[in-house]
Amino acid sequence: MEKNYQRSVVYNPGSQKVKPRPAKSSIPWFYIFLIVISVGISISFLVLQAGISSLNYEIETVQREIDFLEKETRGLRLQLAEKTNLREIEKRARQELAMERPEQQEYIVMAKPQLQTVERTDREGTFELNLAGFFGELTQWVRERATVAAGALGE
Repeated sequence: MEKNYQRSVVYNPGSQKVKPRPAKSSIPWFYIFLIVISVGISISFLVLQAGISSLNYEIETVQREIDFLEKETRGLRLQLAEKTNLREIEKRARQELAMERPEQQEYIVMAKPQLQTVERTDREGTFELNLAGFFGELTQWVRERATVAAGALGE
């Protein structure tokens, strides 16, 4: 390989000698620059790949947790359906708590007594109630109620 020399003249007042000096080449700096850029891009690519791998692992972890929680939710909904089923509640009350259904109670509905009224026309044309008859009927109605209630308590 042949070196490129550039002629340069060094000024010496007594002599005129030419000293050969190698020429500067800009090509090696360009290659160094390309190598540095390539290494930087490679490192950036590796860092991005590591970040993507980390995110993929995190996604898988979260997906597993979601699957677990969905399965648990289905189980809890099934338990809720069992716990709120009236037949299951009654069955459990009879077996575990020895409870029984209450006997049906019968109620007697009595008609209201019809009050006897006496109509009397005054000079102005107004009507009045016979208060003695009204209180008599009311008293009889209350006694009948008291008798039915007392009979129901004795049974």
